[in-house]
Amino acid sequence: MLDVRQSPPRGLQGHEILVAWEIVQGSRGDPGLTLLRLGFPDRTRDELLSLPLGRRDALLLDLRDATFGAEMRCHAECPACKARCEATFDSRMLRIEPSGAETAEVEQDGYMVCARPPTAGDLARVARIDDPEGARRALLGLCVTGAWRDGQPTSAAELPSGVIEALGRRLSEIDPGAEIEVVLSCAACSASWPTLLDVARFFWTEVRSYARRLVHEVHALAWAYGWSEDAILAMTPARRQMYLEVLGE
Repeated sequence: MLDVRQSPPRGLQGHEILVAWEIVQGSRGDPGLTLLRLGFPDRTRDELLSLPLGRRDALLLDLRDATFGAEMRCHAECPACKARCEATFDSRMLRIEPSGAETAEVEQDGYMVCARPPTAGDLARVARIDDPEGARRALLGLCVTGAWRDGQPTSAAELPSGVIEALGRRLSEIDPGAEIEVVLSCAACSASWPTLLDVARFFWTEVRSYARRLVHEVHALAWAYGWSEDAILAMTPARRQMYLEVLGE
């Protein structure tokens, strides 16, 4: 299993951000997996896909911090007054330590169920299923490692909703980082509400925006000075900005 307690990543560089954009836009690949493979090139695809979601998101947060810094900004619509709200928070406050347990066991209503937390690979497999309920059941089938009713083997598909809910709560205790909740508030009406943070989607949105900005910077500097894309991307952001300011004078 991939150890998340390793030295921090160096952060994605300009050319890697453009590569990530090209891969995801071209093939509609998994943004989270694409970013992790670029940020942790010594890890195999199978290693990354086997990560429980909380550990995957911990790595993504580490990579995001090294790339863009710890400050995270998001926008949302207030559910009460529909105003557009902006929130800023520190990603270092979102770290949630895993429990250390690898599997969950639930005994309820004559059922005994053993399961493991969902992995990044599990999500990739059920993402192809359009029906939400079908995807949920498929995910359950991947995670349940054993199920019995009154001592007799049964399938995950036969589990009643109460047992499934109890199993979900236990899995959340084992891998609490799989669902990171943040509280947003509205400056216009003072309403506040909790929402789940999709770390992979948030990070990818930032990468996509930065990639577009990089393309404009490369275009402007190549047009003005005749430099190659590699030469421009090899510059620090501060140096590129300095030349762009000169062009704007």
